[in-house]
Amino acid sequence: MTHQQPIDGKPSEQDQMAWARKRSRQVFTGSLWLTAMLSLAIAAGLIVASHYYPIETIKQAVESAEWPLAIWRIGLFLVIIIGWPRWSAIYAAWAGLSGEQWAFLLNYRWRMALWLLVMEAVLSQGVLGQFIDNLSVL
Repeated sequence: MTHQQPIDGKPSEQDQMAWARKRSRQVFTGSLWLTAMLSLAIAAGLIVASHYYPIETIKQAVESAEWPLAIWRIGLFLVIIIGWPRWSAIYAAWAGLSGEQWAFLLNYRWRMALWLLVMEAVLSQGVLGQFIDNLSVL
């Protein structure tokens, strides 16, 4: 289905929405691939390290990096939360979002912050591991 170009030369609302969806999909798949590649690189690094060093040495290195990594994660959270309006404006301009769509994106700031904190608690603080350990005791 093709859309007729309006007489004034501006794209129609449907064309703008299609363009915004395409850009959103690109960001999502790009983020997914980046996460997968970083995860594979970390896994490969751990496999290589386990070949050269005993596992206890690797565990000690990870434990000694706990506080610097926690500070780094908190810093990233703050950059995302504090910079959300700016990042949203940049993304809205890049993806061609309407003002209404941009306002909708801005409203997700605290929902995203909450999910980041939930992921921090579940994944980084070992809540999930403790929960599974407690289930195995029963």
